[in-house]
Amino acid sequence: MNRLPISVSPLVALFVCLPLVAPTPATAQAPLPIGFVWSHFLPAGAQPAPSTGAAPAVPATTKDRVTYRDVVKRVLPAVVSIEPEAARHAAHAAARPFPDEGPADPLRRFGFPNVNPDESADEPGKPVPLGTGSGFVVDPSGVVVTNYHVVRGADQVEIRLKDGRKFVAKDIKVDPNTDIAIVRFQAKDLPHLQWGDSADMEIG
Repeated sequence: MNRLPISVSPLVALFVCLPLVAPTPATAQAPLPIGFVWSHFLPAGAQPAPSTGAAPAVPATTKDRVTYRDVVKRVLPAVVSIEPEAARHAAHAAARPFPDEGPADPLRRFGFPNVNPDESADEPGKPVPLGTGSGFVVDPSGVVVTNYHVVRGADQVEIRLKDGRKFVAKDIKVDPNTDIAIVRFQAKDLPHLQWGDSADMEIG
């Protein structure tokens, strides 16, 4: 028997994946009903079974439905903004495709003789921002999981919480093969998420 392909939208994938990272008892309610979400989708091209005359199923009430808003409310307190920073020489080396050239050399090659004004105005030794990213807290003492590409080349990162608090972290561990990074800093009682167990997931 040939298997029918299953068409799942990114939103459904979000519903299925996020329950693996569950909020703490202090901030969470009941686990997300994964089976409820999955059972409402059919394989691509399949037709609903014809009615057999049985009594119609009672539609789910609003209370039973899982919405994107519900998911956001449950996980948002543990989501953080990440701003990686690097020492000036490291940042410039990472940004230049030709290491032997100065920061203004590529501009001169295209007829721009002036040095980048931002380059001369920067303070010596001041960390250079590399961009922004996001992650989530997995331990109340200050452990954040993010992507490797977010912190690649960073000497330190600034962590910003939803409540406005900021932390600077220099303890960064990365795994380029899985594009995962862990950042640690000193804190207490942070809102955080807990890893779920994929073995506990059920289909249908």
